[in-house]
Amino acid sequence: QIQSSASQAYPDPELPHVAAAADGTAAEAARVAREEATNDERLQSEKNAREFQVKRCFLRAMPNWLRLKLYELPDNATARDFCNAARRHLVLKDLCPTDEWTPGAVNEIAPSVSDNLVFKKLNLTSYHLSVDLLDVHADRNTFHRFDKFNAKYNPIGESKLREIFIKTNNYMNGQYFAEILKEVISDLEDSKYQYAEPRISIYGTHPKEWDKLANFAVSNNVFSPHIKWLIQIPRVFDIFRSKKLVQNFGELLHNIFYPLFEATLQPEKRPELYQFLLHVIGFDSVDDESKNDTIRFCSTNPTPEQWTSDINPAYSYYIYYLWSNITVLNALRKELGLNTFVLRPHSGEAGGLSHLAVAFMAAENISHGLLLRKRSVLQYLNYLTQIGDSDLPLHRRPLQFHFTKRAPHEEYSIAAQVWKLSTCDMCELARNSVVMSGFANPRKAIWLGKNWKDDGPGGNDINQTNVPDIRVCYRYESLVHELMLLIYFNHRPSKPV
Repeated sequence: QIQSSASQAYPDPELPHVAAAADGTAAEAARVAREEATNDERLQSEKNAREFQVKRCFLRAMPNWLRLKLYELPDNATARDFCNAARRHLVLKDLCPTDEWTPGAVNEIAPSVSDNLVFKKLNLTSYHLSVDLLDVHADRNTFHRFDKFNAKYNPIGESKLREIFIKTNNYMNGQYFAEILKEVISDLEDSKYQYAEPRISIYGTHPKEWDKLANFAVSNNVFSPHIKWLIQIPRVFDIFRSKKLVQNFGELLHNIFYPLFEATLQPEKRPELYQFLLHVIGFDSVDDESKNDTIRFCSTNPTPEQWTSDINPAYSYYIYYLWSNITVLNALRKELGLNTFVLRPHSGEAGGLSHLAVAFMAAENISHGLLLRKRSVLQYLNYLTQIGDSDLPLHRRPLQFHFTKRAPHEEYSIAAQVWKLSTCDMCELARNSVVMSGFANPRKAIWLGKNWKDDGPGGNDINQTNVPDIRVCYRYESLVHELMLLIYFNHRPSKPV
């Protein structure tokens, strides 16, 4: 700052703006100098803000260390063991084929191709099938390789088997997939404490796509008090456009949201979709985040109807238009007394800073958020606003990452070993998982206590959550202290220059 002031008072004759002054444009030189000084002040202000937020993130960890030293014993004085604490997790499971194959076609294009024929071509019978042969378990070779990870969705490396067993729009109308889901639902209901939020895709390539999905769900009755559905929307407009499935991005948005508005306003036109939406809690946005955005999201971007190129829109472009449509839809459904939806995208698994930034502004909570550890500013903002982050040490797809039927036990066991978590830590994570979930508030009141929405220890029922009040009190006081600190700095009188 001293050097900057000195340069303004005693300009260097070699600087461009001084040379301009020598030519008689002194006013222009003064303007350039003022702009440089303003930029210096702005950069310094941004640097100070970053340093403050990094320091606050570091200092927030110190009270936690002190708490562990002072209250480790009372903090862990829980009434019950962790396995009996109510919890909710994302659990999906694949079902191995049975010994007898039901004759049926693979898809609408080749209705004469039966399941038996497919397996004869693969030289396979149900007797030879094993988890190793299916080759759907993600190993170290899939780490940071989205292409190899996606290939694991094809059992035995055959896309036809994927169409047969885990698709809803094949020639059999998803009969096998429905059987898999019912098996999963049965396991959840038998386990008593496990709840799930399975995801199913809507691509936006056809206006009847929602109707087909709703018909599949209603006709096969894949509903249960133990599950709520999340709709995931892949960010692959460039692929759809190159295949001429849609003409522009606006058509994709229309195919995704128009049926929802119509089912909300006129249930008699889409009764099955209306019923299905009562079991849907929100939307996810998925794809390979490591792919660079060719076009940055800004005010000069084309409107959705004008986006006709084969270039994929930026991550921020997708999230913005998903958020804006969901917001309007929620306002309408709330007015009619219907359930509303959250936006819970995958964010921060890879990619740039803008992914986490736009998710912070638009999302209810996020999945993954791994890069928050490198983005102290956004990590601090997510803490202040208490935006939830759903993540697992392994992953959310049991057959791909887990070896047992009880995926949550694997996750918590590994988390406890990797991060040295206590029983109280795991119960607190389970409580947060329930709070972040999309299940109805009356059900959460059963799991967490009737005052669960209250802040601080007043909203904690240790008999339900197994989390001691001293832990909840510490979390609440830490957050309040941090918010008061920001208020103090915001209203503090500035120092005289």
